[in-house]
Amino acid sequence: MRGQAWRLEARRLVVVACVGALIGFIFGEIGWGLSIGLAIYSSWIVLQVRRVDNWFAGASDDIPEAVGVWGDLLDKIYRLQKRERAAQDDLRATIKRVQESVDALADGVMLVNKHSDLEWCNRAARRLLGIQLGRDIGQPVFNLIRDPRFKTYFDQKEYDEALGLSMPNRPEQLLQLHFTEFGRNDRMIIVRDVTRISKLERMRSDFVANVSHELKTPITVLRGYLEQMVDYYDELPERWHPAISQMNGQALRMNALITDLLTLSRLESEHTPKDQALINMQELIAAVKEDVLLVHEREINIETADIALVGSPTEVRSALTNLMVNAVKYTAEDKPITVKWRPSTDGATMDLQVIDRGEGISPEHLSRLTERFYRVDAGRSSQTGGTGLGLAIVKHIMLRHDGRLIIDSEIGRGSRFTCRFPLFRLRAPESGIDTPMKGLESLNKKVDPSIKSLF
Repeated sequence: MRGQAWRLEARRLVVVACVGALIGFIFGEIGWGLSIGLAIYSSWIVLQVRRVDNWFAGASDDIPEAVGVWGDLLDKIYRLQKRERAAQDDLRATIKRVQESVDALADGVMLVNKHSDLEWCNRAARRLLGIQLGRDIGQPVFNLIRDPRFKTYFDQKEYDEALGLSMPNRPEQLLQLHFTEFGRNDRMIIVRDVTRISKLERMRSDFVANVSHELKTPITVLRGYLEQMVDYYDELPERWHPAISQMNGQALRMNALITDLLTLSRLESEHTPKDQALINMQELIAAVKEDVLLVHEREINIETADIALVGSPTEVRSALTNLMVNAVKYTAEDKPITVKWRPSTDGATMDLQVIDRGEGISPEHLSRLTERFYRVDAGRSSQTGGTGLGLAIVKHIMLRHDGRLIIDSEIGRGSRFTCRFPLFRLRAPESGIDTPMKGLESLNKKVDPSIKSLF
């Protein structure tokens, strides 16, 4: 079909040229006759091009009349146009279905372009944030969510943790914002109402704290009587000895559990440590090592940099003690334990590490180790003691210090627990574990220039 159309067009051109040349021959001007014939053919070509151009411009929806190769060409263009329109209709239908499905979600969805302008949002986002499509589309998102924390979080481009906010018109409502980057610096923001979850979590935390407080008094009374029995152990009938020992051990364990539950409840209810101080980490690590060695004989190696930390001395000491005691419990007596206080390999953070040479932990357990009462081996844990709350406490202490707990382990080679602190919590070394900080300088999140020279 394609070759036939071009052959017909070639014949038409030859016929026009021959007729023009014949007429020119009759009048004795073959050149002029040929030129006139070619001019007529060119005019007809221009006419066909004009029709096609008018059709492309939308002057008419109907395909223009044409013959020969032009008719064949227009027919192909028409079929291609139909396919393109069908594809566009399918695409529009798909986009509409996606928008309708996203619009039906319970969570809010916002699309923000690279200029930080709102491009689209679903019904839930409009309800949760008070956005109106006709008025607010195309507006900078900072004009719609007027909270300094939102702009700071938006600009930092580190979206590992969700952002929690309350809108000014609904202070009792707690929203959680999850950011995802896509395209060319565009962002999708998922808005989730976590008010109910937050209330339930607070009720749970309050319940645990209240129950722990209520249990504290009877356990203290029991311990008092049991300690008296232990003091007069030799004077009591021998058949009572196993029962007294067992009761005393369980009372001590229950007291430790209640203490840890109260500690955890306090850490969860307060977002920032109240006793911020400049901590001499070399002295603190040495003091914790001394405490551990009073109870357990182990080889503990220390590698520390002379850099101070801004934080709660009580909490940091508690975190390090928990990690070192765990390392002692799960490491054989003839194997060393290493404690390091040094910059991370990339120099972006400061790491407090406790490294043991124990049995190691399987990968499937690592993500759950900081859960309350989670135990890798319940039988082994009952032998080593502990409350199952130590790592949960360490995790919350790190969150309160703008850091995080990282756990690496390999079966047969041991484990490494890393408390990773941000650089803005570091200071040049000063003497004393708990030198008070004036004005809580740690909260401005600016890196001390003197620290950079120490890395």
